[in-house]
Amino acid sequence: MSEMKRPEIEKPHILVVEPDDFVYKTIAKVLEGQNIVRVPQKGAEDHMIRNHGRIQLVITDHGRNTDGARVIRAATEHYVPSIALSADDEKHLEQAKKWGAKCAMEKPFSAEKLAAAVKTYRRDIR
Repeated sequence: MSEMKRPEIEKPHILVVEPDDFVYKTIAKVLEGQNIVRVPQKGAEDHMIRNHGRIQLVITDHGRNTDGARVIRAATEHYVPSIALSADDEKHLEQAKKWGAKCAMEKPFSAEKLAAAVKTYRRDIR
């Protein structure tokens, strides 16, 4: 049996890599009206490859027990700005910036701060 491939997303979009449903719903509410796509961390790099040129921004969890560093590095390699979110200590936020995240925010984050960061870092793709 062949493995089914996920389709490419034709429209420009914001890629959200967040395992926690509550946090994802908060992000989705902040980004209401914008085209967002949620993928698991293990599928993020593949999504970036298949949708190269159509991803405006990556918002990813960067916790102690996650693959956030890998997602941030992949975004940086594909010239896509990223925002890292972490409930862990300040050290994790600093590491995210070293790996290429444009912005690193502590969880819980304010909706206003996330909206401002998205406005600042989202690439305009037409």
